[in-house]
Amino acid sequence: MAVIEKDGALRGTVANYVYRRYRNLNIVQGKPRRVRQTINSKKSSLEFGLCCTTAKQLRHAFHPVVTAYDGAMVNRLNGLVRRSVQACRSKKAGERDFRDAELSMLQGFQFNETSPLSKVLKVRPEVSLTADRRVRVQVPEFEKYKDIQAPGRTSYYILRTMVVAFDIRQEFYCYVGHRDILINGYVPAQDWLIDEIVPEGRIVMVSMSLHAYVANQLTDAVSINSKDWSPAEIMGCWSVPAPEGQVEEPLEWSARARVLPEGQYEFSAYSGRELLAKIADLNKKYPQKKRAPAVVNAVNTGFKLPAGNIGFKK
Repeated sequence: MAVIEKDGALRGTVANYVYRRYRNLNIVQGKPRRVRQTINSKKSSLEFGLCCTTAKQLRHAFHPVVTAYDGAMVNRLNGLVRRSVQACRSKKAGERDFRDAELSMLQGFQFNETSPLSKVLKVRPEVSLTADRRVRVQVPEFEKYKDIQAPGRTSYYILRTMVVAFDIRQEFYCYVGHRDILINGYVPAQDWLIDEIVPEGRIVMVSMSLHAYVANQLTDAVSINSKDWSPAEIMGCWSVPAPEGQVEEPLEWSARARVLPEGQYEFSAYSGRELLAKIADLNKKYPQKKRAPAVVNAVNTGFKLPAGNIGFKK
């Protein structure tokens, strides 16, 4: 039922139409139809929720260095985590989580696309994980005024590397370590190791961020990072195996009896376990039929490549 307001506008529903007011506009729209989801679409929806709640924990963990991010960052990270989980073909939905993801897909993720670190800093740092589980950082030489795209007047910069380790199955993370480089002119080439050793059985992620400061004689230095300029990037992401002989916690492991280790930060509003349980219930209730492997016959089309060495054309 719709009612006529004092100014003559309709508000409410008539048949399949909804009348409402938005700001100074009178809007008429059709009622949304109820869509019947297939079993596969329900599983896909639940797995997307799993990836979103995982991406939320990543954002929480990197909050200390992500000073300001662009408006689409949340959706971009949600989508990227989803694609990385779906890249695991050895397991189906309900049997996989971020621990099974293709983590290399997250390398190079920019928290702020209006000022990506790859463009703001004209040299390209590299990070790697050594055999003894330490993060190695290599930065070519560069200069403050020549190799940094400044947001305006700045006194100095800090290039910050931070290492975070996640235990997805037990739902906590910890900060392994960080290191800052003060940029106030010429910076020689850097090649060093983070002092702390990465814990075993964790997903390790390394971020690098650039922070600009302005100082004067009356006040302390003030950060001028903003949504328009705040470079921060995921430089590396690896899955560190658990110690030999240790069995990894299964997906259905119960968190109720666990004791959180000292120095670890518990996941906030993480609903991954509940979503995995719902997908598992759908898998049990509606088991998928195994498809017969497709047979692909090679066809001889007569195509041939030239033999021998071929010189470059001048």
